[in-house]
Amino acid sequence: MSTYRILRDTIRSTARPPKPGYSAWAPGLGQGVVEIEDGPGGCDVAAHGAPVETTFNIVIASLRAKGYALAPAAPSQPKSFSHDLRTKTANGRSVRVVLTGHEPGASSQFSGLSAAITSTAP
Repeated sequence: MSTYRILRDTIRSTARPPKPGYSAWAPGLGQGVVEIEDGPGGCDVAAHGAPVETTFNIVIASLRAKGYALAPAAPSQPKSFSHDLRTKTANGRSVRVVLTGHEPGASSQFSGLSAAITSTAP
């Protein structure tokens, strides 16, 4: 997504407003498919339609290259994935990225992916 502009999400349904205190964003070319909520507790990203396992493998490899450690995963259901990655920043903050998702047929006809990114002070 680095080549796309991240914009205020103006087409998000009022049935799915962002959490209180959070702002709704979307990549310009992925509006309606990718939802980003940014607020005081961190950042949440949700998408549908992408291949979950392949997408998560790319994200995990990128984060591990930046020093994130992958926590041991709990057993998951078929076609479902969950990954927990953590790192410490230079200023001692702890950053956690939790990836969860399911391939089509696991719980719906479409794939679903989400990432929750949080940061805590030392």
